[in-house]
Amino acid sequence: MQQIADETIVTDTGSVDNTKNIAICAGAQVYDFKWQDDFAAAKNYAINKASGEWILFLDADEYFSQETSKYVRKNIIDIDPAIKIFMCRLTNINEQGKPTGTSYMVRGLRNKPGLRYKGPIHEQLFYYNKEITNIAVMSDVEICHTGYSPQIVEKKLRRNLRIIRNDIQKNGDNKRYYASLADCYYGLGEYEKAILFARKFIESGLTALGGELQVYYTLAAAMQLSGKSYAEINTALAQYGMQLLPNQLSSGKSH
Repeated sequence: MQQIADETIVTDTGSVDNTKNIAICAGAQVYDFKWQDDFAAAKNYAINKASGEWILFLDADEYFSQETSKYVRKNIIDIDPAIKIFMCRLTNINEQGKPTGTSYMVRGLRNKPGLRYKGPIHEQLFYYNKEITNIAVMSDVEICHTGYSPQIVEKKLRRNLRIIRNDIQKNGDNKRYYASLADCYYGLGEYEKAILFARKFIESGLTALGGELQVYYTLAAAMQLSGKSYAEINTALAQYGMQLLPNQLSSGKSH
């Protein structure tokens, strides 16, 4: 990040190791923020401390790959003035340093009033409480995402599940949590619940920005691991696949 950013801000939500000293020695401005089981609150606090025109927002277990970091600033300069956020290619890296999957995630935003995160978990950016649909994609920029040891993953999933349940108890059911619940239950080995919430998300008509196909993978994998036959899996995927392209199918078009 030192090679890319003009200022580096770290919001520490309660680390008990040497994180803050390492960040300070690397030239970062470090701020303390009491953890509230709310990722949006912590991120919005950090945004309020930034002074640059653009904000690159990486989590603690993410970094730009050395090969592609040189493209970040150039790509930002070329972004259309009307666009407020951009996505980067995110590659999951396991303990052996091997890639295990790729998705696209929003990791850049203009430093503008009204552009803030919402949601305690799997938070999304909104502009004056309105969803953002005009998004740039930096396909030639890669972010590496680590932290995938079994112990870390299980701890994260149980934390996420707790936050989601607490928010539902406080604010009622939220369809946007269905995909996250499917992921949590799948990772914890509760496959029938994973199937239930994957189906509920698909049937809700919502889409997961940058991970549109992930919920279908979760559904298929959970069905297989729960003992469903390939015929049942294929039927389910075919059923939902028909819903993905209703206009093309009704007009006789094929792709």
